[in-house]
Amino acid sequence: PHTARAEAYFETLLSLVELADEQDHKLTLLFTPQWAHYVSLPVCTLPSQGEEAYTYQGSIPADCAELIHQIEAHGHEIGLHHHPLGAPAPWDGFTSEESWEADRDSDAENEVYFADGGGPNGPDPFHLGDLNQMMDWVSGVSSTGSVQTATTEELHPDIRFSMAGGPASYVSLEEPGDLVSRPCVADYEDHSVWELRMRLFTSASAQEAVLGGELPLALQDLESADSDAAVLAFVTHALNVEEEGLVAYEQLFSALSEERIATQSTASVMAGFPMTANSAGEADPVWACPS
Repeated sequence: PHTARAEAYFETLLSLVELADEQDHKLTLLFTPQWAHYVSLPVCTLPSQGEEAYTYQGSIPADCAELIHQIEAHGHEIGLHHHPLGAPAPWDGFTSEESWEADRDSDAENEVYFADGGGPNGPDPFHLGDLNQMMDWVSGVSSTGSVQTATTEELHPDIRFSMAGGPASYVSLEEPGDLVSRPCVADYEDHSVWELRMRLFTSASAQEAVLGGELPLALQDLESADSDAAVLAFVTHALNVEEEGLVAYEQLFSALSEERIATQSTASVMAGFPMTANSAGEADPVWACPS
């Protein structure tokens, strides 16, 4: 797996985790297989702190893998970010498909490739494995040896919870956009999961829209609403933190803390809703996500 992005932004990710820790906010860290591979390698290096060894919450990790375990032990969650075949973002090389079409010889025409590497065109050079192998990469990062939360359009059977991100603005509780949601059952081919929405907090314009209008309005509406508990969720990438800096994230964490709201991991949030203790595949149809 290609590790260039993880190499470039690993320290940036840690800076966001450290910022969240300052106000006792917990994050769900969704690793692609490429990121998971990188943090397991000896070449993954811990940030420099002068002559002092890097410490996290008073402990000195031996390497990146141990650091991730320490971050997890502090209440943050390890999850999966998977880019399947046909996704808007580049494919990460893992799929449950048995065959697919792609142009790998740059002749402007697609060839047929097979998961077993056979066929007239041989193996797809971008293919790294099936979903079981993908889960092995990412679950290996967690001290528990498993992950239960993902954001993707192609889900492994072990995934229980899904986070689906989008740019839709919050208008009201009747038009919550991607900022406010409640767990619902989403069906992905033959696998069902409990799903929540999450509002893009990526670009400067998105951050300004959330902080300057959507979040204050949503908090006001929720405070006066006579309804069931709802979830506020946000999504970003280490790349976005690097490009935009930490200021907006500090403002977000502070705004939530001022309202006595502490962000939680996805698994912790889901555990606050009794119906999610049951399998999404066996849930009452009343919990189906809006189409």
